[in-house]
Amino acid sequence: MTQWRRIAGSLATMAIVFTLLLLLFNIQATRAQDDNTLTPGVSAESELASRLGEEWTFQACAGDVVTITMESDEFDPYLEVYDAVDDGDPVAEAGSDDGVALIEDLEIEQSGPHLIIAAGERRRDRGAYTLTLEMADEDAAEAVDGVIAAGGSVTGTLRARRAVAWGFRGCEGQVITAEAVSDDFDAYLELYPNGADDMLAEDDNSGRLTDARIEEFTLPETGSYVLLVSGATRRDAGDFTLSLSMGDEDGSQAKAATSTPIPTRKVAVRVTPRPTATRVASSSTASSSASPSSASASAPAASTGAIAAPQLIAPPDMASFDSGRLTFQWKWKGTLAENQGFEVRGWRLNGPHNGIHDARITQGITPDARGVYSLSRKIPKEFRGQEWYWTVAVVQLDPYKRSGPEATPRKIVPARASGGGGGSGQPGSPLDPPDSPLSRP
Repeated sequence: MTQWRRIAGSLATMAIVFTLLLLLFNIQATRAQDDNTLTPGVSAESELASRLGEEWTFQACAGDVVTITMESDEFDPYLEVYDAVDDGDPVAEAGSDDGVALIEDLEIEQSGPHLIIAAGERRRDRGAYTLTLEMADEDAAEAVDGVIAAGGSVTGTLRARRAVAWGFRGCEGQVITAEAVSDDFDAYLELYPNGADDMLAEDDNSGRLTDARIEEFTLPETGSYVLLVSGATRRDAGDFTLSLSMGDEDGSQAKAATSTPIPTRKVAVRVTPRPTATRVASSSTASSSASPSSASASAPAASTGAIAAPQLIAPPDMASFDSGRLTFQWKWKGTLAENQGFEVRGWRLNGPHNGIHDARITQGITPDARGVYSLSRKIPKEFRGQEWYWTVAVVQLDPYKRSGPEATPRKIVPARASGGGGGSGQPGSPLDPPDSPLSRP
């Protein structure tokens, strides 16, 4: 009997271990699907779990022609597309026809990241769906380990004798800067056209001692590119962070999307059924035909055009604080509109990017003689004694909404953890759903 009890106990232990491994696999699979950046020619599968819909982003260049298809057997899909300027009005929308929402042959007018809202026609719609982005004359991307968008950063792990490939789409004449940061190995960074062997740029020591940086490289043509991260030697292995910024020929930052947007951003989606895709008139056309009251209600308060990301100044990355007040400092190439302000955001690893103050206090804020903005705030209780990240973004104040991309984030560590390596290791996300303090009780 004792022997059978031992056997039964062993079997029970094995069952528990198997269950834990299965749960871990499911968690990893869920994390793998958190990247809501679409790749042309590659279908993405997800599940609608909210009446607010899910956000997806894609990179496009002026003149591109795209077709977007959303299919579901469980509900009637509904699509909206917003351009890189994001002036509040969709450039195209489509309702369901036999379980398929189709926006066909949409010509892109503004280079940069674009936003797709995938939702249901009815507020109660839930279920699985498939989303596909196709570009005319664009083949499916070569196999890559992930997709990185302008203004974002991603984390990864390099194995010995391997390389990690991150893809992105760029436009002819755009100027990019890419940086691979690691405290574990000497990073080496290469840039290739997708599907080609001709290297365009490389670097292994333009960053810190162990970092690689390809700076201000002008893309020769519109299309897909690959950033290849490896080590200076075949033995190199460890964790790294890859960041990508992309601007126009004059160096101004394009409005950006991170490679890891949060799929549950609270967006007020209009859910009136539309049987077919409808092109939405440009803001100039709409304003000429709308009544004065409706035009003023829908006009954006923020200035038009792509908004540059702020540049963080202080505190430095990996600064050590446990409590008290912090003075956040940053620079920004721009002038705040009347209804704009800055928002300092903080979050724990993989948490939501929430404002840590009422953004209205920055309305009318001005820089000092050096062009530096400053804001002093107490460290929120939930961050005291913890590792956390911070950034700054331009926001529209009333009604509250994002206006521009976040700055590349920095990490704050507890005083007991000081002396560690640099690198935030956490992606920023201009498409994250910042929980504005304006809306809190």
